[in-house]
Amino acid sequence: LHVRSRRQRQMCIRDSSWNDPNWTPNTRQLYEYDENGNLLSYSYYMINGSEWQLYWKDVYTYDSSNNQISLSYNYYDAEGEMTSQSYYEYNSVGQPTKYEYKELRNGVLTLVEQGQYVYNSENKQTHSERQLLDENGKWYYTFYYDYGYNSQGKQTSYEAYDWDADKEDLYLNVGYYYEFDDNGHRTYYENKQWNGTEYEISIEKYAYDEDDWLTYSENLEDNSSYYRHSIETYSYCLLYTSDAADDS
Repeated sequence: LHVRSRRQRQMCIRDSSWNDPNWTPNTRQLYEYDENGNLLSYSYYMINGSEWQLYWKDVYTYDSSNNQISLSYNYYDAEGEMTSQSYYEYNSVGQPTKYEYKELRNGVLTLVEQGQYVYNSENKQTHSERQLLDENGKWYYTFYYDYGYNSQGKQTSYEAYDWDADKEDLYLNVGYYYEFDDNGHRTYYENKQWNGTEYEISIEKYAYDEDDWLTYSENLEDNSSYYRHSIETYSYCLLYTSDAADDS
């Protein structure tokens, strides 16, 4: 049992070789739980000669409300040295907020990959990123995203950044932007994309009357191959018909 709590429980599962008349155990799986029934760790062993060898161990932690807040996958070699580790953190609703990966480099367990994820008060993701460590010990981004929302919960922006290896910096590759009126109609849309030398832009604008009828539409496309700009306005009228018989 865990040294910090006599109320913690362990469960052991062993597999055996069916072709051995003595049913020799060849794997061992250990489960450790806290007093609330939460899984604290899972360990997997295999027989190596006459000794049990730990191959991997998963470790879990929880907050005071029994929400899982972290998880790590740990792998070991025949000498019992950890060779790699994947580590995750979560918020109170189970969304991932952090990721780390470590592996052996030059005999040292080294952080080589990391990511983070951010959410607003409505648990909508507002940011995510992932970085890698190259063989020269320099970090670079594999992805970097930003998200925006309005008070109605509608998404108002999405930006995807790429890594410029020459400048060792991020640059905006694609951007989408939206605006909405109080009735939820989309009144503005912009798409911006980097083509290697400049941004190609597409813009749409819309307006509506008090009865939610479309009254205005504008479209602008500006890219390296062509430019187009159009505006349309709309008006409406009511038509009345009568079913009264002709008395003449």
